[in-house]
Amino acid sequence: MAIDLFTNQSTIAVLQTPQSIDIHSGRAQNQRKTDLQVCNTSDHAAYESISPMMKYDSATIVSIVDAIKQNKEQVEVAKTMVDFTKDSLNTIEKLVVSAYTKGSENLSKIQVHIAEHVKNISYAIAAAAVNARNIVANGGVKVKIPSSYRHEGLTIYVDSIEIGGPELNFGVYNLDGTIDMSKGILKNIFNTNTATNFDTAKMIFDTVQKAFQKLKDALIQAKIQYTADPSWAHKIAYNDVQKVVGNNAKDSGVLGKAKAEFKTVTDGISLVDFVNMRDVDQLSPEIRNTLLKSLQSNIHDSIASILIAKAKISSMIDLIDIQLEFVKTLVENIDSNIRTLVDVNMNAESARLSALQIQKHLNTQTSPLANQNIYHTLALSQK
Repeated sequence: MAIDLFTNQSTIAVLQTPQSIDIHSGRAQNQRKTDLQVCNTSDHAAYESISPMMKYDSATIVSIVDAIKQNKEQVEVAKTMVDFTKDSLNTIEKLVVSAYTKGSENLSKIQVHIAEHVKNISYAIAAAAVNARNIVANGGVKVKIPSSYRHEGLTIYVDSIEIGGPELNFGVYNLDGTIDMSKGILKNIFNTNTATNFDTAKMIFDTVQKAFQKLKDALIQAKIQYTADPSWAHKIAYNDVQKVVGNNAKDSGVLGKAKAEFKTVTDGISLVDFVNMRDVDQLSPEIRNTLLKSLQSNIHDSIASILIAKAKISSMIDLIDIQLEFVKTLVENIDSNIRTLVDVNMNAESARLSALQIQKHLNTQTSPLANQNIYHTLALSQK
């Protein structure tokens, strides 16, 4: 009787195992075929709470990436303008230097060439606007742009970086839409009403210089006469003229003061006012050289300011590139985590299905052995 019971239980187990495996395999295959659709209620709730939040983060960060790209375009346009301005100033400086060798008769022609380059610089500054926004024509005000996105719990933060600043102050918009460049870093180029005292200072300096030159000529003449005829009268005349010239040379309130005051005026003359000056071809060599040295010094200072602006813009572009790469990586990580969240479920179902298939294969191999054992057991029970 015990043998019959054992036999019946073994037979039932052997027959039920394939059926059980088929049922579980069907469930596993069904779960796997659903792909992104989650059938389990608890899993579905988890996906509903996590995946949409991650997708929202991804979409928000993508919009920040777009904003960063737009601002990068604006900074790159500003960099192009700065490079163009530097090249133009280098050309202007060469023109001013050439005036030393070409003489005053060519100074008016140099004025025309300089005026063209100055006008092109002003056009470049105005053209640096992108989407009605010009970071080099806002009076040097720093502008914040979005750089990254994060949330702590339910609180959302959009971090930002600053672009612009006083190093990029090329001007400010007037009410009529024009740009006032007279108070920016190129004020030596675009400042106005800087030559109003030039004519007066030139006249004073020219008068003093001519008087001093007249004394020097008199000294030379007296020396020639004394050398030709070393009489007492010529010696006294020569000594008197020499004394007057010496006193004037030592007196800083005469020629030296006039020259210093004239140089102060020329140091303040902008290129915009220089190109509009008249009769520059008629300037004396001393006045011409003083004016050219002042212009060259102002141009050099402007180039130095441009180099600082270029370094500032380059650092801004590097910072934006770093932020852009960081945010792109963040988006990729979020998208990857969303896929991983789904893949974890799919991988688990795939592993379960593989295990059931192996179990079914083993059961197929063991079924004949189980049937054979049952046959022998039944045979023994009949004996």
